Amino acid sequence: MVRVLVIGGLTLDKIRTAKAEESRVGGGAYYCSVTAARLGGDVELRTVIGSDMPPEYVKEVESEGVNVMAHRSSNSIQFVNTLLGDGRRVQQVVSVGGSTIGVDADTVSEFDAVQITPVLGEVDPKLAEMDCPRATGIEAQGFVRERRVGDLVMKHWDDRDSWTKGRLLLHLSDEELLHLCNGNLGEALTDKGPEVIALTRSSEGSFILTRESVLFVPSLGVDVVNDVGCGDVYAMTMVMSLFSGKNPLDSAVAATAAATLNAEGRGLEKLRLGKEFRERESLTKRKFQEFGLLGRRRR
Repeated sequence: MVRVLVIGGLTLDKIRTAKAEESRVGGGAYYCSVTAARLGGDVELRTVIGSDMPPEYVKEVESEGVNVMAHRSSNSIQFVNTLLGDGRRVQQVVSVGGSTIGVDADTVSEFDAVQITPVLGEVDPKLAEMDCPRATGIEAQGFVRERRVGDLVMKHWDDRDSWTKGRLLLHLSDEELLHLCNGNLGEALTDKGPEVIALTRSSEGSFILTRESVLFVPSLGVDVVNDVGCGDVYAMTMVMSLFSGKNPLDSAVAATAAATLNAEGRGLEKLRLGKEFRERESLTKRKFQEFGLLGRRRR
């Protein structure tokens, strides 16, 4: 069984739509750790929470078999996510939380795979220079956001290269692209940079870049209930698939299958290994063969 370490803050999320409002636990740490557990990993989550985090939210994560090691802070990171009718999401920061999450080198060395997934830069900067397993994924979102209350404000990721050097996967979304590399992903795909870059574009599919090729993998047309966390699910699935020996295409196919199952449910309720997951992989592979693209990069 693959041992997975997830590093990032659990958040208190309020989800608003035109018809309803709900509160729940969230953040990349939640979606990545539960996804890794659902995919068969032995998962430990290093996170930060405040006294305002309801105990049942932590128990929800633990009920998935995740070992939660929480740093205590004055309060938790809190977001309000407003889902608009046209598919867009507007985010506001209610609280930035308190302390950062630190993990020592000896602890990191015990794991086969590591996923670093902050939402507001809440990971200790020392992690950037730490030797991590080859199967280490980095999610850009928490590095390109201002750590402040109010409307979510983006910023440039100044120390990107130190965080992505030698990592297996760098994941980002459309909205993070300009703040990561001024729109040119080739700038981040250096010989010393990440082995694979995944750019997810929600219902528009995903681009997978390696030093040898560029892939476009179409998404599946599904009835979206809630797309919050889909990028995190995609990234964690891709790291575990690459670690298992799958090539970037098959890993992206598995990641797309997982993300669509998440979009159709609430709180990852539909994401399980089994017949439906395999069917989604087959559908995604077929759609790639019909509409996807594979191009070779020039050296």
